[in-house]
Amino acid sequence: MYIEYLKAQLIKQFGNIPEVQTFVAYEERRKFGIPIKDVDEYMNFLEAQYTLWPEEVTLKTLETLQNEIAEGKNITFGPVEAP
Repeated sequence: MYIEYLKAQLIKQFGNIPEVQTFVAYEERRKFGIPIKDVDEYMNFLEAQYTLWPEEVTLKTLETLQNEIAEGKNITFGPVEAP
């Protein structure tokens, strides 16, 4: 129910844009404790989040992740804790 409400509210606020779909899909996975597949999935989420809510902390996280990828660092993700 939470995910449907979240999606409806975000579509109402931003329209039915790809960033809303990406954000909601990520939140649904996180809510059910499904781990992030890979760095691309997390990058897509961060980019969508930054488009919807352009906050400095998200931009810094994106930049850090991009730098680590450029440096060839191995980035892995573990299980996600549901809120």
